Amino acid sequence: MKGQMKNALNATREFIGRLPDDAVLQVVDFDTKPRAIEGKSREAILRGIDSIRANGATALNDSILLGVDMLAGADRPVLLVFTDGFDANFDDTGPGSKATKQDVLDRIAQAGIPVFTIGFGKGHDQNTLSRISSLSGGRYYPADDSNALAQVFKTINDTLSSTFTARYNRPEKSRPS
Repeated sequence: MKGQMKNALNATREFIGRLPDDAVLQVVDFDTKPRAIEGKSREAILRGIDSIRANGATALNDSILLGVDMLAGADRPVLLVFTDGFDANFDDTGPGSKATKQDVLDRIAQAGIPVFTIGFGKGHDQNTLSRISSLSGGRYYPADDSNALAQVFKTINDTLSSTFTARYNRPEKSRPS
């Protein structure tokens, strides 16, 4: 993702800028190991995003587990995973995480947190990202370029911003049996 990082971060900034003012944010940057971005406010996260660089391996599995842990007990949590979809070491000859794909799938199935996954770039692992989303009640989105990524972020933002209220008025008299 090194060559596309600038456009990806710009799309991420736009996504965060469209979130409701009261949204609580937590961001995990990951390459060789996951790193939680300091702060939970929009401003703090936007400052933290400026420090993100495409660097090293991709510890995707460890990062997803950290994200799930960070959201435990949150009100209406949602995990958004934005990646090229491969857990890999520096030279792509092995895993980049200590956790396995099965560890992630097991935790996602138990967590009760919807996970929206975005596979960025032409070579992302659609099968893994789709499986993670379907197990959690989230949704997978492909984004082959920065324009597609901006559209995916808009779609997710619209989905997360929607709230519905259902109301039922019981009849005053019941029907005769």
